[in-house]
Amino acid sequence: MPRTTNIISISLPRSLSPQIQSVAKKQGMTTSELFRAAIREYIERLDHSVAMKGYQAEKAAGTLRTLDGSLADSLQ
Repeated sequence: MPRTTNIISISLPRSLSPQIQSVAKKQGMTTSELFRAAIREYIERLDHSVAMKGYQAEKAAGTLRTLDGSLADSLQ
């Protein structure tokens, strides 16, 4: 059966290793699971940041669309 994952090597300061192991153990995760979770969280925050910058740019430019009608009323 073919692999469903890719192996990626990264370099980290040795001083982080005990912290990484400790957090993984406390969370009941392997270090790979911890890194996957951290990367997912980073990507979600980055996507949110990009979306917020777009919102702020549209608002500043006066091109922000708003909800009108019954849907907007039902959300209030």
